[in-house]
Amino acid sequence: NYYLQVFEIKNNIAIIYFNLSDYGEALNYYLDAYSVALKHLDANKEMIVLNNIAVIYSVENNFEKGREFYLKAYDLAKKVNDKAKIGLYAINLAKVANSLKEVNTANNYLTEASQYVDKGNPLFYQLEATRAENLLLRGDFENAKKIIFSIYSKTKGKLIKNKEINSTVLSLLARVYA
Repeated sequence: NYYLQVFEIKNNIAIIYFNLSDYGEALNYYLDAYSVALKHLDANKEMIVLNNIAVIYSVENNFEKGREFYLKAYDLAKKVNDKAKIGLYAINLAKVANSLKEVNTANNYLTEASQYVDKGNPLFYQLEATRAENLLLRGDFENAKKIIFSIYSKTKGKLIKNKEINSTVLSLLARVYA
């Protein structure tokens, strides 16, 4: 009857393997955690692990499979009306759509995410970086650059929750100038 603890252990071991770039082993543990969540826990735990599985597929450039799991998490968030998670998963779905060059689909998810992610939310920078990438893919370099510089000026030298935002911003800026 220690389902929550087993879930947390499996999920945390998967995170360790993910951080070691052993995505196959991470996926195995995430799938174990998902099985526990599905059978014994609530929708919140199920959404967490679905998102984590999607991240693995996306990191491995298997965007279709990543989208499949992001959509499951997104649909579940909508079902339980978890606004914060809807915003997060809409951003993740926009990232996948950008990666697949589906700029209109990405823009639709970004518009939806904007309803749930305000400027005070740590996800705001991620939303804006994804929006800048979408503009970049559309060929709107000037507006992409404005967003990127705005994010950079607000995050430069600051400790923020999403540590990878600075490298994302600099990467996007390099793409704009390229």
